Amino acid sequence: MRLTKIIATIGPACNSEEKIRQMIQGGMDVARLNFSHGTHEEHLGALQTIRTASEQLGHPVAVMQDLCGPKIRVGELKSDSVELKPGGLLRIVREAVVGDNNSISCTYPEIVDDVKEGDRILLNDGLIELQAIGKTRDYLDCKVINGGPLKPHKGINLPGVKISAPSITEKDRRDLEWGIENKVDYMALSFVRRADDIEELKELLRSRGSAIHTVAKIEKPEAIEHIEEIVQAADVIMIARGDMGVEMHVEEVPAIQKRLITLCTRFNKPVIVATQMLESMIENAAPTRAEVSDIANAILDGTDAVMLSGETSIGRHPLRALAMMAHVARRTEESMKGELPRERRLVLGDTQDFGHLIAYSVAHLARRLGVKLVIGFTASGRTVRLLSKRRMTVPILGASTGADVVRKMCLYRGVAPLRTERFTDSELMFKKGAALAVENNLAEKGDDVVFVAGLPLGASATNTLRLEHL
Repeated sequence: MRLTKIIATIGPACNSEEKIRQMIQGGMDVARLNFSHGTHEEHLGALQTIRTASEQLGHPVAVMQDLCGPKIRVGELKSDSVELKPGGLLRIVREAVVGDNNSISCTYPEIVDDVKEGDRILLNDGLIELQAIGKTRDYLDCKVINGGPLKPHKGINLPGVKISAPSITEKDRRDLEWGIENKVDYMALSFVRRADDIEELKELLRSRGSAIHTVAKIEKPEAIEHIEEIVQAADVIMIARGDMGVEMHVEEVPAIQKRLITLCTRFNKPVIVATQMLESMIENAAPTRAEVSDIANAILDGTDAVMLSGETSIGRHPLRALAMMAHVARRTEESMKGELPRERRLVLGDTQDFGHLIAYSVAHLARRLGVKLVIGFTASGRTVRLLSKRRMTVPILGASTGADVVRKMCLYRGVAPLRTERFTDSELMFKKGAALAVENNLAEKGDDVVFVAGLPLGASATNTLRLEHL
């Protein structure tokens, strides 16, 4: 069983019933719906296809809604592309206009207020660089430092500029209502700057009675300044290296990635490494060696999941990209089997939390006694998440009566999530767990397994660890 989870973005290249079925069969654990593109109707069609295919195949898949956030984009242009030449001038105007190579507008009119003379303005993922040289109330005058072709709707980044826009835009609020209504499993917030941004999102979800889990996308310098508070506030962290590599110096990204993975381990939060993992496969049928090494090193560092973006949403080879990522992950995990796994222990101190203590104990049992499987019965998924963050080399069967909990566990490293019936007898529950393990080829007769559960049945917390020979 592959332990590292794979998130794949749904888009025009794969948004068909046949392709989505093939992606689920090929290893997609979480389907990402990118609300920077597409309509509610298009996303609803994709969501329904995912849910139907998942049920028919008997393979749970989580759905992540990725909110656009205050992403700034170039407005409409008079042609498909305009050429900006180094040394030339470009005016960014507050009023919405159809632009050309002399002046453009953008989706954030307040750019004129926020940018100061001397600030850098990056277009098209940083390929084009401008410098503000003057401003009035109605426009910014900029000098082109690095030129190139500019197309409509390309992204604009303002490194070092304090943006006055709220983290949750009006569009996000409309999209959030869609996500609640359609019961997505995860909701990702873009351009998180501080923990308050995540708390605001959580409060919006709570006020509508939603149990959707939050994902904080880390891509701005302000987020790094408040990173511990953000990690503690969010349910999941995504290291969004695309905008991060534009907002900050690109050479800083590897060290930030390693730091965030370690921090998420410390706080027992799932972490995703995202963006450009197999970028060349948008066009090519095979990856570069550097891309393969990038995936492997993220796994060796301790990521819980890796993500495909344009590779599956708009790429020419979505299924090949998914298969390649699964293959690299599996091979990397095999290479780690002969070594002691990286230590993922808690600093226990005086904690009285049984969930933490049991996860810690199970990890040591698995290592010392050579157990083949851990079976966790969970009502909320918390205990299975804690077990997952111990980074054991054996799989975890996460069993729950709740369909939403089962789907959420699809993101947890090393977890095979399965739905089970509600039990009134604990011995019957353990017996059924063993049968599920054998039926799903996770264990076989003669194996030692560890059960983790809350007893008596209905207990609100995990308090029981049981070692059994099948």
